[in-house]
Order: sequence, then structure tokens, then C-alpha cells
Amino acid sequence: MLKLIEVAVVACVAVVSCPAQNGLLTLADAKQIIEQLPAFRDSYMRGECPGIDAAEGERAGTFSLQVRGSCPREGFIGSMLVGNFIVDARTGDVMTWPNGERLPVPDGVKQFATKLVAQAQTRVLSRQEAQCVAWLTARETGGSTAPADVERLDLTDGELRFSVRYPLVQPSANAVIYFLMDWPPFAVVTSSDRRPIHSVELDGLLSQIRTAHGEVALSPLESVEVALRVPRIVEPVSSKCPPLVFADSGTSRLRFVGVEDACEHLPRSRRLIAAVDVLTGAVTDPRDQRVLDTPESIELARELLSRAGERRAAAKEETERVCRAR
Repeated sequence: MLKLIEVAVVACVAVVSCPAQNGLLTLADAKQIIEQLPAFRDSYMRGECPGIDAAEGERAGTFSLQVRGSCPREGFIGSMLVGNFIVDARTGDVMTWPNGERLPVPDGVKQFATKLVAQAQTRVLSRQEAQCVAWLTARETGGSTAPADVERLDLTDGELRFSVRYPLVQPSANAVIYFLMDWPPFAVVTSSDRRPIHSVELDGLLSQIRTAHGEVALSPLESVEVALRVPRIVEPVSSKCPPLVFADSGTSRLRFVGVEDACEHLPRSRRLIAAVDVLTGAVTDPRDQRVLDTPESIELARELLSRAGERRAAAKEETERVCRAR
């Protein structure tokens, strides 16, 4: 008698649902494609500070993205909407939202999307990491029965598949757990009812793997800290009420830093005061891209990115340690 239990690992990026497939574009990839569109570039050149916000995809394997300017001209009253788009996470094709019609794009945009799709095909877990997650997942779902071995590891139709054996006493047989794995950021769930599978050790390992495979980048809070090391940015923040500084929008690698006047009633007006490159820490004016870096901001960005690199290196070491110990 053979007992079959199916487990799936599915990807979720921000608020966008993704199917359990390897080789899919990430949210950052989708934003990069949108940034190549003429509509985005025109808004950028007009100094409108176009930002890209994600919404839940209309269907599995897509990203719904809205582009909206954040820097209206003085006296302008009207919509800053640039466009609503859908990006296919498998092909990089761009469609209009909500009708889903394919958007004609220049050849350069098609070539750029094709390049990102090719890169996505290489973003998979290492064999050791995948087997390690398989083992811990199997141990968590197996109760008191210890898994015997990871029986199979293959890649079929973009899905990483495992078969884990359990020895059974009555009747004399093996129980088998199958599950699928996806990368980037994932969570382990049962395939039948999407019930999350958690344990302290498994969740800790997944967290370490995410960090180990992630980019060395500034967090939203760190972006604010770097921007506020620039004196000309600090001035607009000063007010008689405690200011509210935010960094919740931007592009694929720029984080827009802005300020709200806490003295105002809701909804408060928002003003962008800087753009911070999360990969380098460079601070610029979001309207005309003038460099605003100061020695203090450069030093802080370098320190924070160094710490992020150390965290990633430590996460790789911890992942290897946990997987060796299993």
C-alpha cells in the first residue's frame, strides 16, 4: 500500500500571486519591462516622477501594474495616470488592462523582455537547497515518522519535483510525499487545499534562503535614512507638526522618498523630495535626476549596503550549515 501526499511550493511576490512554476519573471523584472515603454519614458522625461504600483494579477502568472506620475507641474489639476498594464510572467508580453489586449511595443522592448525571461530560467535553487527544503517539509508533514530519503529530483514543465520516502510498519510499504518548488520567494503549502506548512526550522531555512538569494539592497527605512543625510532634503521635512516621511513607491530600483505634513487633515498631500537607488544608495532629485549625494549620505549608504552584504553571506553560511546537519 502506498500513501501519497502532495505538497506544493508556490511563489508570492508582494501582493501578486504566482503559480508554482520555475523560470517566471519577478515583480522587479515586470517593472523593468514597463520602464522601457514609450509612455513611461515620456513621463520620465517630462519630470513627472512616474512610479509603478503592483496590484493582484487578473490571472495566474501575470502582474497588473499601474504607472502614475508623482510630480505634477505647479498649478496642474488632473490625473497623473500614465497607464495600466499587464505583464505576462512567462513571456514578458505587455498587455493593456483591463481588456488584456497585447500592446504593440518597439523591438527594443521585446528584446529586453526576452533577455529577462532567459535570465529567469536560471533562477532556481541549488540542488542542495532544494533537497534540504524537501527534507524539512517531509519531516514536518510526516508527524512522528522520520523520512527515509529524498527519492527523486527532477525539473518538468518548469516545476521542481521531489519524491520523499517514508518507511511504514503496517502494512510493510513506503509512503511517498510529492511536492513542487518555485523560486524566487516562496512558501510551502499543501497542493490539495493550499494549507500552509510551517515549522520553526523550515520557516527559518526559507527565510535564510530568501536572504541568500536576494539582492544586496537598501530597505525602505534605510532609503529614508540615507536621503535624510542630504541637508536640502531635510529642510522640507521640518514643520511645526512631526513630519511623516514615506518611501513606499518608485520603480524597479529607485525608491521615492517623500513627506506628508502631519498638520493637514486626511487625505494629506504628498510631496516627493528624493529618489534613492536601492542598489547603490545614490540620492537624486526625482524630477530632473540631479545628483544630491553628500559625503554623509554616501558613507551611510556604503555602510548599510555592506551590512546587507554581510547578512546575505551569513544567510548562505547558515543555509549550508542547516542542510549539512539534516
